[in-house]
Amino acid sequence: MPPVRKDIVRTFFNKYFVPFALRKSTKILVVTITGLLIVVGSFSCVKLLRGLNQNVTLVVGSDIYDYFETLYIYGMAGPPAYVVFNNVNYTSQANLDEMELINAELSALNNTIQSPIYSWVSPFQNYITAGVWKDDCKSEEVMGLSFDEQMRKFVTIEIDSDCC
Repeated sequence: MPPVRKDIVRTFFNKYFVPFALRKSTKILVVTITGLLIVVGSFSCVKLLRGLNQNVTLVVGSDIYDYFETLYIYGMAGPPAYVVFNNVNYTSQANLDEMELINAELSALNNTIQSPIYSWVSPFQNYITAGVWKDDCKSEEVMGLSFDEQMRKFVTIEIDSDCC
């Protein structure tokens, strides 16, 4: 006859754990802790942000967080949309005119796109020509420069100046 192997785990459970787990005081303690966790979870649901908010995943205080927070507070029109052109020759006046036309067409879509619609093309064309901004923005100085130099000077203009 083979020797009987003593089952250590089963003996421990039957002798110590089962009587402890089935005591009335243990059951009351487990139900009380479960109830408290449900109450705390219910109260914390009030603090959760609902909806698709990208700031949930961003670092508080970062530039992109501040941008989206400002957009959320002041721009109730929804998230911004950007039109990006690839392989465009910006030195061509025909291309700039076409981009300005696209901007005007987008501005006309009042049912689906809410104002304001911003484009850098129109202000840039005003800046590099001897037009309305000639005196305020010193356009005559940049008319003879290369496109890169014109753009370099254009992006240094403050947004709240008379040139924008």
